[in-house]
Amino acid sequence: TPRRTGSSTESFAVAVGLSQQTANPRREGVCCSLTPGTMMMNKSRAATAARAPEKAKAAAGASVKIPDLAEFLARRDYTGAITLLEFKRTSAPADVTNLEWLAYAYFHFGEPKKSLDTYMDLLRMGADPDPTYHTLAAACLFYLGRYQEAEEEALQGPSTKLQTRILFHCAHKFNDEGKLMTYHQQLSDSTEDQLSLASIHYLRSH
Repeated sequence: TPRRTGSSTESFAVAVGLSQQTANPRREGVCCSLTPGTMMMNKSRAATAARAPEKAKAAAGASVKIPDLAEFLARRDYTGAITLLEFKRTSAPADVTNLEWLAYAYFHFGEPKKSLDTYMDLLRMGADPDPTYHTLAAACLFYLGRYQEAEEEALQGPSTKLQTRILFHCAHKFNDEGKLMTYHQQLSDSTEDQLSLASIHYLRSH
């Protein structure tokens, strides 16, 4: 499931370009045949030479390779990923997997509002959407500063480490010591949980 890590100390730690090979054709000159006292153009060879650039262009076009989604994500090229996913969305607006990756790409690109909108679209699709979308939508709401909504949305999702981290940070924003201690005790030794805890310690000491 797509997820993103926080980008600053104020943010919480969450466990949520075309490569074109252009042909380089040889330049063909006009072939001439010399006869005594005159120079005559060989028309058949000239015609072949004239067609050479067109063939070269066709070959260059055939060699263009458009990266797939995995390549864009491996390079962290979220602009490319979003462009590809939005293009696919025009022909398959109900493709759940495509929408999941689109929300993921928007989140990593620093567009939590567009990511949130995409997760809400997913929640409205079908009679039984994946409840994890609530948790991921909560992460978007937190980044948008909508902490009360983030808490409410997170509570609708499944009990996961990500949910705990979101609720932990919401409790800090609300200055709710009781909830803060409750969620603190639920944190594990995972890297994400410990980074989340460290960020709260930092924020509370400054």
